[in-house]
Amino acid sequence: MSKRVLPVLAASLLALTAAISAHALTVKEYLEIARGENPNAAPEVLLVYVWGVADGLESANEVAKATTGSPLYCPPGGELSFSVETFKSMIDREILRLEREEQAFETLSADMPIGIVALKMLSERYPCP
Repeated sequence: MSKRVLPVLAASLLALTAAISAHALTVKEYLEIARGENPNAAPEVLLVYVWGVADGLESANEVAKATTGSPLYCPPGGELSFSVETFKSMIDREILRLEREEQAFETLSADMPIGIVALKMLSERYPCP
C-alpha cells in the first residue's frame, strides 16, 4: 500500500467507524461507499469492513459448532480459505443478485446489514450436510 493511500484509508476508516458505530453497515450504506457517494468514507475502507465481517462470521461459525454442534455454514476444509478481496467480490455479486431478484430491494437494502448478506451467501454456498 502506498504511503499516500494509507492516511486516506485511515481517515476514511475513522469516519466510517464514527458514522456506523451505533449500527451495522447496511447494504444501502455499503453501496453508497462503494460508489463513492459517501464523502466521509473512501471505497477502500470496505475491504477493512469486509475483513471484519469475515472474521466475525468465522468466529460465530466456530461458536455455533462448539455450542450446538451445528455450524452456520460448512466450507470445504472447515474454514474459509480466500482473500478479503475475493470475499468482497462474493458479497458484491450477492448484492447484485438481490438487486435483480428482490422487488423490494430499496427497502430491503436500507435495513439489511452486510453481515447478514454475507452469512446468507455463505450458508447457501456452503450448506452443511
